[in-house]
Amino acid sequence: MHRVAQGLTTMVQYAECVTPQTDWSYITPVLNDPDMWPSVGRISYHNYGSDDQYRSYLRDFAKTKGLTTAQTEMGDPNFDDLYKDLTLAGVAYWEVGFSGSVTLTPNAGLTAFTPAAKFFRLRQRAGDQQP
Repeated sequence: MHRVAQGLTTMVQYAECVTPQTDWSYITPVLNDPDMWPSVGRISYHNYGSDDQYRSYLRDFAKTKGLTTAQTEMGDPNFDDLYKDLTLAGVAYWEVGFSGSVTLTPNAGLTAFTPAAKFFRLRQRAGDQQP
């Protein structure tokens, strides 16, 4: 039964893996799953490594499903990293919360975060569309 038939409006990010290549390995077995894709709102990945061709696979597949792409975690990103995510993966959303303390500094209980020096330079939402 589809989520809409159950009255659910929440969409998920998929596959949210550690590298674009790992993401692609989770996507390929379910490329044509008619029950799963209506509940996916965004293709997202972490970027630990340099799997550039897989970023373009994610971008191209997301387009076929009418989805945006997101890079949601990497250690100490710089402008070149974000540029590659934009040009190779068509990324419309970056999340910087898990870049160590270089973008957000957590309090002792991890219940609040304060923007660190790189936060404002790297925080970006380029045409992010809510599914």
